[in-house]
Amino acid sequence: MNARLRPLLVSSLWIFLVLLMLPTRAVADDPFTGPRSERRLPKERTVDIQHMKVSLTIHHSEGRIRGKAEITLVPLRDSLAEVALDCAELLVKKVSRPDGKPYKFRQAGERLMIECDPPLGGDSPVTITIQYEGHPKRGLYFVGPDDGYPNKPRQIYSQGEPEDTRFWIPCHDYPNDRTTSELIVTVKRPYIAISNGRLVEVVDDSASGSRTFHWKEDVAHVSYLISLVVGEFNEIKEQAGDVMLSYYVSREDTEKAATSFSRTPEMMKFFAERIGLPYPYEKYSQVTVHDFMWGGMENISATTLTHRTLHTKRSRPIANSDGLVAHELAHQWWGDLLTCRSWPHIWLNEGFATYFTSLWFEDTDGVDEFRYRVLGHHRSYQGEDRDEYRRPIVQDVYIDPMNLFDSHTYQKGASVLHMLRFVLGEKGFWRGIRQYAKKHQVGVVETEDFRRSMEDATGRDLSTFFRQWVYQAGHPKFRVTWDWDPKMKMVELRVTQVHRVDALTPLFETPVGIELTMKAETKSFRVSIRDRDQVYYLPAETRPQMVRFDPGGWILKELEFKKGRDEILFQLEFDSDVIGRIEAIRMLEETSPFPEGFDALGKRIVTDSFWGVRVEAAGALGTWGGRAAFTHLARAAGDDDARVRRAAVQALGKLRSEPALRIVRSVFAGDSNDYVEAAAAETLGEFHGKGVEKELIAGLDRPSHVEVLRTGIVRALGKLHQEDLIPTLLLETKYGRPPRSREAAIKALGEFAGKDPKVRERLVTLLRDPYIWARRAAADALGAAGDPDSLEDLRGLLAREPDARVRERARLAIRKLEGRMPQELDRQEERIQRVEEEREELRARLAALEEELARHVRRRRELEVELREQKERIRALEEAPAAPALK
Repeated sequence: MNARLRPLLVSSLWIFLVLLMLPTRAVADDPFTGPRSERRLPKERTVDIQHMKVSLTIHHSEGRIRGKAEITLVPLRDSLAEVALDCAELLVKKVSRPDGKPYKFRQAGERLMIECDPPLGGDSPVTITIQYEGHPKRGLYFVGPDDGYPNKPRQIYSQGEPEDTRFWIPCHDYPNDRTTSELIVTVKRPYIAISNGRLVEVVDDSASGSRTFHWKEDVAHVSYLISLVVGEFNEIKEQAGDVMLSYYVSREDTEKAATSFSRTPEMMKFFAERIGLPYPYEKYSQVTVHDFMWGGMENISATTLTHRTLHTKRSRPIANSDGLVAHELAHQWWGDLLTCRSWPHIWLNEGFATYFTSLWFEDTDGVDEFRYRVLGHHRSYQGEDRDEYRRPIVQDVYIDPMNLFDSHTYQKGASVLHMLRFVLGEKGFWRGIRQYAKKHQVGVVETEDFRRSMEDATGRDLSTFFRQWVYQAGHPKFRVTWDWDPKMKMVELRVTQVHRVDALTPLFETPVGIELTMKAETKSFRVSIRDRDQVYYLPAETRPQMVRFDPGGWILKELEFKKGRDEILFQLEFDSDVIGRIEAIRMLEETSPFPEGFDALGKRIVTDSFWGVRVEAAGALGTWGGRAAFTHLARAAGDDDARVRRAAVQALGKLRSEPALRIVRSVFAGDSNDYVEAAAAETLGEFHGKGVEKELIAGLDRPSHVEVLRTGIVRALGKLHQEDLIPTLLLETKYGRPPRSREAAIKALGEFAGKDPKVRERLVTLLRDPYIWARRAAADALGAAGDPDSLEDLRGLLAREPDARVRERARLAIRKLEGRMPQELDRQEERIQRVEEEREELRARLAALEEELARHVRRRRELEVELREQKERIRALEEAPAAPALK
């Protein structure tokens, strides 16, 4: 066998075996997949679509489109008698040959079947023209004023990902085919149409009062990236090198655009330099729309964003568009220029964009900000893993592609890239990233393409890395202890993996950094973890004041590192690594309060140079509580950074004392940041029986950024658990109230649904609300209420709901009410897991004790040998003849 092929064969075999262990259909009790899941294979292609030219006339008031799609394709099979395209809820009027003669066709479900007589063959492109019309309910969304929201602007926007372009354009609606495209859109004045690529021309028709916009994208892309936005916009232009940037916002939001998008040019330069490829498209536009279902969508060269991201300086740094803008811009490479071939590999889009967003923050705001964002990735994924489900990143058993857009894909995907950077080092990692981008640009990719590129660039075998982190699930939980031997002048470091190991979650193999801090020096080591329990001996002339495991927080893990108070306090005070200081705060939080700990946390909350450490210290003080905590938190409530003030206010709510209430009330009455006021409002909900409901209700109409203050007030009213507040909460669910506060009110009513028939009736009505997130919130509330009478209503929502995310919430609520996920079963599973974890811990402790016993036995034998030798020497001395007496 060729030696170069052996690693590829071995790694491919590993992947095959891992996938073989996974079920082809879902386990009924699996909280991720559910009983309706099955293995989803990539959609087959019978043609290669090379170009799509789509002409649309849009009638906004009717929600209607009339279209013509000219699709140029090459057959991939000989004598192709039928071309099948995705076409959902569109009425096809005619399908024509290049010579204008009609093709026979039929529509079946969401497919358009075109009979080719004579059959297609050869390598010559063929253009098929499809004329159609429809009233799209998905894929293309019509926004406008109504009785509830009379000031909402008239807009239209597309959202194709994952597979919704078929609802407004017949196409191959799956990400394993790339095509160039043109969009020719006719709209009434004064509206404009914005799409992908360059604007070829605008044609005015004064007789009809319409304008036709012709856009063309010359870089091939997958179908879900085709974009259309129609509305009245102000266009703000600037240049980023040779690339024209355009920001489209409503007229009243023009001033906010500079605050929200001003860093786009430097982001574009950063990504181009890091990835090694210049921005590859004709232009880059960012368009803000109302009622957008995401934060943003990375349509090729034409990103769509929610208008809620627009903000003024008053809302910063809590409201900040930089992360969203960077994420969608990073997608122009990761997701657009290189696109996942099938949905199980969506992390190659989303995990990459998430990590490169954090890399941009590392470049602009420093390493502390970057490491804190990485820690945020870890926490987000671990929360989902702990509270909802565990799955491999590459998961091909699912109900709907939307199920895969979760923290396993985004945050764990980003964490995998970060660990790969640690494993390979800076030079190797970036050499591999650039080689991967260059080789696969304008292509579709799978995880193995990425792995091979990184291996080719570094000469490393990464099969184990990808198997455990991508194709299997979970993460390691380490228990770490250390001691210092003054005779040997060595630190003995014991590392035990104490997580449960099963077919899904392995024992992990990973390098990890170790750092020993002594008075005179700091020593760094890199060790390899492979086994359940390992001991490392590290040279140290004096007892370390601090031992760090994984400084910098590279490894995705849970860490149990028992340390004494002195070491924890030293680490909090002197560790230059922001992760180390936060780690020390978490260790303190898990201990009983003590005076020196209060002093140390109080010092951090005031003097630490990084805002994230001050936030973490505030949380720990809130957990400890007491007068000493109040003193420090009261001071932190006046911090210059709004994020720290918000954390201090939230921590004061845990104290529930009269002095804490006075400060929270003061902040609620007026802070320089809307989001701090909103946090104070929600925190007032922790003070039951203090009469806070009156001042909360009085503040409902105070203005704030995207009604964040009103939402905080509504959440507080829900937290008070007072039945006399039901009328206020019911009123807040009325169509026409601010969307986010409506959601908060709907969720708050869940606990009353089983007690008050009016509440349940209102929640059932909201299952048909026009607003997507209101329907989702109503499903959540009915599921939480636990009333079996709601089952049929939730099943009705599941049957008719067009959005996969709402369907998923309906499905979860149904499973709760049907008893498929009873709380007692959850508790039993938790107990079983705890018993398993305790058993693994006992095994590890037993192994450690056995090794310790073996050492003692060996030492005893050594002492017995020494004792016998001593006795022999004494006996020899006693039996020796006496020395002659001296004269």
